[in-house]
Amino acid sequence: MAAAGKGDRRGVTRPHGRLTVALLCATAARALRTPSETTLRGLLEEYALDTGAGLLASLAELQASLTAFSIDCSPHLGVGDLDDRRVLAAASTDSIEAVLEVIAGGERADVEFKASLILDVRRFRAEPGLPLSSYRLDALTQVVMKTIAAFCNSGGGTLFVGVEDDSTLFGMKEDFFLASEKRADFDGWDQFLRGQIESRFHDGRVVANYVKAAPFENGGRTFVRIKIGDRTGLTFLKKAGGGAELFVRSGTRSVPIEFHEIEKHFSVIRKF
Repeated sequence: MAAAGKGDRRGVTRPHGRLTVALLCATAARALRTPSETTLRGLLEEYALDTGAGLLASLAELQASLTAFSIDCSPHLGVGDLDDRRVLAAASTDSIEAVLEVIAGGERADVEFKASLILDVRRFRAEPGLPLSSYRLDALTQVVMKTIAAFCNSGGGTLFVGVEDDSTLFGMKEDFFLASEKRADFDGWDQFLRGQIESRFHDGRVVANYVKAAPFENGGRTFVRIKIGDRTGLTFLKKAGGGAELFVRSGTRSVPIEFHEIEKHFSVIRKF
């Protein structure tokens, strides 16, 4: 189906004859291919929907259109203001078999494995029996943040946590507990991950909207797939002591880019 542009009122009619929103606006169509940043106000304008007294009905129309095409909005429509930045992306429906097939293919430019987000796996194996908190290693979290930053700047990618470099499933039991002792489950871990993104990135709340984590289980072991979208703007990590760091993918590694090298890697539009 061709994408409907702004002002295109092609749609469906209800029994009483009122024209609903266009089935697919340009931004939503683009989101089926790659995550797209927008605002609710921008979407409502593309669909020519009321942002005044009829706002609630307009949001219901918009949600129906996105749901019909399996498009997720993050944060969802009921959160925040009309001008908050959001990310539209195609909903994922991959089977466990398809996900395991990706893992079996090993690491590559757009796929990376991490055994954990928090747990020091080497020490956990070398010195068993210590209190679980003794195996916490915050430096690992920063390594994951660098990977997320690099994928955002390099066309997007997929990060698997709970998977070792050789594609073996390590699992997430200990990581879940370290992320949220009270909950010790995926939801608590995901909340921790998003909190880290929001605090460690410049414009972290927007960056978090490009990151979609989902748990999978195989052979009694849980692992997490994190899909990271490609951002049109540059994604910067905060630097300890102030400043920012920029990372890109180089083969299977996430490497830093010096500020004087930015124009070599990106199309930068000067506004000064």
